[in-house]
Amino acid sequence: MNLSCKIINKLFLFWILLVSFKSMSSQDISITRNEPTTLIPGGECVVELTINKGSLSGFAKLQDDLPEGLTATAIDTKSASFSFENKRVKFIWMSIPADAQFKVSYKLKADANAFGTKTTTGTFYYIQGNDT
Repeated sequence: MNLSCKIINKLFLFWILLVSFKSMSSQDISITRNEPTTLIPGGECVVELTINKGSLSGFAKLQDDLPEGLTATAIDTKSASFSFENKRVKFIWMSIPADAQFKVSYKLKADANAFGTKTTTGTFYYIQGNDT
């Protein structure tokens, strides 16, 4: 296989979402990712995150750390402050949406010369009482 074929091959992206969660009353916080499993160099896809947060209210932050060669832009933030700096996607809410479940999304773009397996890690932070 020559170099040009390698560049044209699909770029496999395996994301692992590591969700930090605590038990709230009788419910747990969970986050589900919806995204394609492959992305070609120079290609784009939508990453959609469904947040099941129950009755959680107040401050919250959802963060994804992206590997080299991937960038992100906001699509649907549900009123969060969105940023992408230093390979880090952040959704920050001073007051998380009241809905028990909601979705946020961003566009993921691969550099034209990106190749190989990439792993994304994510974390969800929140405050409950005096605990973070």
